[in-house]
Amino acid sequence: MARRADAPRDLLFGLLALQNGMIDQAQLVAAFGAWTLAKDRPLAEVLVEKHALDGSHRALPEALGYAHPNHHGAGPE
Repeated sequence: MARRADAPRDLLFGLLALQNGMIDQAQLVAAFGAWTLAKDRPLAEVLVEKHALDGSHRALPEALGYAHPNHHGAGPE
């Protein structure tokens, strides 16, 4: 299966959610495992589906994921 074009942004989303205390390390590792099997789905969707992240909190790491690279003049890579 082909990797999603925005996979770097998904990885950044997970790391930002972890850094901001929205998920813990075990939840992130479990979500990464599921996400690697379903690359056609965003990591945020996997975290919400696994009840690791409340759907109402999804917007914050997504916003940070877009703002952070733009602020530093680079992409999420």
